[in-house]
Amino acid sequence: ERDPDDVAGLELLDASHPAQNARHGLTKQQRDDLMSSVETQITVVKWLKRFGVLEVFNPLTAGDLQSYPEDVRGQLEYLSKQSASLDTALLEIAGFDKAAEQAAQNKSLGDRPIIVVSATEPMQDGILPEGVSKEKAQASFVKLHEEITGLSTNGKHIRIETANHMSLITNKDNAEKAVPYIIEVVQQAANRKKPIDSESPTKP
Repeated sequence: ERDPDDVAGLELLDASHPAQNARHGLTKQQRDDLMSSVETQITVVKWLKRFGVLEVFNPLTAGDLQSYPEDVRGQLEYLSKQSASLDTALLEIAGFDKAAEQAAQNKSLGDRPIIVVSATEPMQDGILPEGVSKEKAQASFVKLHEEITGLSTNGKHIRIETANHMSLITNKDNAEKAVPYIIEVVQQAANRKKPIDSESPTKP
């Protein structure tokens, strides 16, 4: 929206969609409860940080980083304890509705190369509100990703059957399946025809 002419291509990994809450059938109360739960978790972690508890136990990363390479695991552990990272997570949650409204205004992305990669395995337990099927929710996401792909005449939708939302990047095999599509978008974007203005002679 801010710099449309500077966006040459998009690679989206199991992305959000402006209409996802409605399509998942979440009631306003369920949605508010979900957001409140995440906000509470992050706020508690910020308090634990003040007392040094995170140096002993970090609930945000406990058991979730073991599949990463050791050097990457150390970086993620460090970032998860930084106030800036936690504040950014809270701002992301608070700003979702506005971001979704803005994204919904994009009816076409022209012929920009777009590849949307969907994880097809259900999300982990405990993420969705009680009563919402994680299997149906993930199937709904895959359909929503198909809609995003359709925003471009040069769109491609890829499904990775062995991945869920997180293991798409935390599992080495899944990540290796996704990386070639990132490279493909970069290459296609680089090969797109340059705007006429960029081909004009440079003035002395």
